[in-house]
Amino acid sequence: NTNLSVTEGSLNLQVKVLPNPSQHQFQLNITSNGKGTIHVRVTDIQGRIVEERKTVGSNQKITLGENWYNGTYILELSQGGERKTLQLVKLK
Repeated sequence: NTNLSVTEGSLNLQVKVLPNPSQHQFQLNITSNGKGTIHVRVTDIQGRIVEERKTVGSNQKITLGENWYNGTYILELSQGGERKTLQLVKLK
């Protein structure tokens, strides 16, 4: 017999962004094994918060960025102790 143990620390938070770069909006496809709240935060290059969202669930689709100015943004996702950071580019 083989006993498998799952550690609580393995949340496996993943995000795919389509399209990136984008002229209109960004579609975030978020998947996670965790049960806690997923915090979504977008800042501009100067570190100012552009958008913040909170969501719960293992599979989420979030659309954002339709009203942003063109430029580069930093997307930060966090859930529990896990954190993912991506660069988003908004085109004219």
